[in-house]
Amino acid sequence: MLKLMKYEFRKQMFSKMVIAIILGVLVGYFAVMNIMDKEQNAAVALGLMFFVMMVAAFYVSMESLVVYGKDLKTKQSYMLFLVPQSSYKILGAKMIAAVLQIFFTMAIYIVTLGLCGMIYLMKYSNIKQMLEFLKEIFEVSFDMQIDFWLVFKVLSSMFILWVFIVILGIFAETLMNTVLTRGKLTSFLSVVMYIFIFWAVARVESGIYDGMIAANISNAVANAIDIIYYLVVDVALYIASAWLIDKKLSV
Repeated sequence: MLKLMKYEFRKQMFSKMVIAIILGVLVGYFAVMNIMDKEQNAAVALGLMFFVMMVAAFYVSMESLVVYGKDLKTKQSYMLFLVPQSSYKILGAKMIAAVLQIFFTMAIYIVTLGLCGMIYLMKYSNIKQMLEFLKEIFEVSFDMQIDFWLVFKVLSSMFILWVFIVILGIFAETLMNTVLTRGKLTSFLSVVMYIFIFWAVARVESGIYDGMIAANISNAVANAIDIIYYLVVDVALYIASAWLIDKKLSV
């Protein structure tokens, strides 16, 4: 299982290197603009970084799903599921590799933002002054208030949702290649099913969260239960996908 995880992770490493290089160039530009005291240009560099991060997040998700779809359709990957290994172990390795891709990409984001913070800190030599200046940049350049605790919560929620989106996509790909009959509407039906499951899971989560808030449960506990909920859903999707592969593709 560990060897398969390493293989899957290495197979998609090139795109992460490209993302890291692009963000590294933008960080360099950001540093130069700060040295030259061109604050507006520095703000533009920050905006470009966030744009690249959003595009990269979409690409990483699609890459994982495209690679998995090809794995199911090619002869080589069918042989992988026909070997005397548990489908749960094989698919588990693929899903863990996909989660690691997301984690590694977010680590690149965090390092990028950390470097930007260090650049500001070197310039202002005062953490409080640096944070205040960052708030001013967001308020003036992007017309938005910034709360750093909220940023942490948003990043955590983004990671959880990102993992769910990919695992749900893997389930949809598995269903399309094992249960649904090949035809003109197969892809359309799988997309409809994906959207419906996503909507249903989100609706249930929203109902649970609203109920906890109405019951005066603290935000910290509500957020923890939210995370557990998505973990349970992810595990259920994994088990369902592995079961379908076991019944339809394995010997």
